[in-house]
Amino acid sequence: MKNKKINLAIIGGGINSTIGRAHITALRMDGNFKIIAGVFSRSKKDNKKTLDIYKLDNCQIYKNIDELIEFELKNIDAFLIITDTPSHFEILKKIINFNKTIICEKPSCKNSKELFYIRSKIEKNKISFFPFYNYLGYPIINDMINLINKNKIGKLQNIYISMNQQGLTKSRVSKIKSWRLYDKDLPTIQLDLGVHVASILNSILDLQKIKKLVSLEQKTNKSKVVHTVDSWINFSNNAICKLSVSKYKIGNRNNLNIEIYGDKGSLLWRHENPEILTYYNQKGKKFKLDRNDDELEFSKSLYLNRYTVGHPYGFIEAMANYYYKIFASINNIKNNKILDPVSIYDEIKIFNLITQLKKSSINNRWINFK
Repeated sequence: MKNKKINLAIIGGGINSTIGRAHITALRMDGNFKIIAGVFSRSKKDNKKTLDIYKLDNCQIYKNIDELIEFELKNIDAFLIITDTPSHFEILKKIINFNKTIICEKPSCKNSKELFYIRSKIEKNKISFFPFYNYLGYPIINDMINLINKNKIGKLQNIYISMNQQGLTKSRVSKIKSWRLYDKDLPTIQLDLGVHVASILNSILDLQKIKKLVSLEQKTNKSKVVHTVDSWINFSNNAICKLSVSKYKIGNRNNLNIEIYGDKGSLLWRHENPEILTYYNQKGKKFKLDRNDDELEFSKSLYLNRYTVGHPYGFIEAMANYYYKIFASINNIKNNKILDPVSIYDEIKIFNLITQLKKSSINNRWINFK
C-alpha cells in the first residue's frame, strides 16, 4: 500500500526567517509532505510574499494560528513549527491537544520545565512529536554511529565535538537575530548550538551514563551573553568527552567537527567536507571513506543516497533525509538503513545535560551528574 502524503501546516519560516527556505526546500525533495496552510509571518505583507516567492500555489495563508486552526484543522495531518526558539512553547500549547503530529525545529522549548509539560501532553494525547535535529540527517554521521555500534574502532576512549561560528564577533553582531543576544535560564548559545552537539553525543553514548562533568563559559566585557562554552564529560565506561560551542571564533562560519577515538581506531568528520569520513585503523593507517565505500552502509542506502559519488552532499539534502526519517516513523516504515529521529525523551536527556553544564559553570567546578 502506498504511503499517504502528509498534509502539513507551517507556523513560521517566512522570507525573513534564517532557516525557513531550507526547511521548505527540503520538505519538497521527496514529495512526502504537502504544504496546505501556513502562518509564515505576523506581517500580512510578508505572509503573502512568502507564498509567492516559495511558489506555494496550493497553500492557504492565515493571519494567525487561531484562524488557521479554525479553518484548516480538519485537513491537517501535522504541524511544523519553525519560529524562533523562545516562541515555541506558547505555540505548542495552542496545538498540542488536537491529536495531530507535531514537528518542531530544535530545541522544542527553552528549559526543562517547559519540556516536561510538553512531554506530559504528548503522553496524554498519544501524539507523534519530532524535534528537528537536522545534522543527524547527514548520511556519514549515520554511518559513523553505525560503525561505532559495530565495534569498528573498539572501546570508546575520547570524543571531541565542536561547533564554532563567528556571529557574536564585533563585525557580525548587528546581523544576529535579537533573541540570540539575551540569556535567560540557559545560555542562548546552548539552545542554538549546544543542543546540536549534545544530540550527536547522545547518538554515540547514552547521556544517562554520564558520571560527572565540568563546564566553563566565556562572555565579552561589554555583553552579558555567553559566547563560548567548553565542557568536559566523564562517562561510566571511562570515556571522556569534550564539547565546545562558540560564536566568537573569527573565521568560523559553521564549523562542526566530530572526532571519535577508540582503542582500535578513530573516526573524524568535518561539516565543511561532509562527503568524507576519515578512518584510522589500529596501526594508524589513514583511510578516506566516501559514499562509494562498502563499509558506509547508510550512505549507500536508497533512502539517504540522493546522488552518485562526486556530486557533493549538502545541508538541505541532510534536512530532507531527516524529514524522510520522520515520514518513515509516522508511517511505521521499518528500515535498518536509517537511524530513528530524535524523540521527546532524547531531547529531555539533551536538556538535562545542558542544564547540568550550566550548574557546573556557575562555580567552575566538577559536579556529579544527576
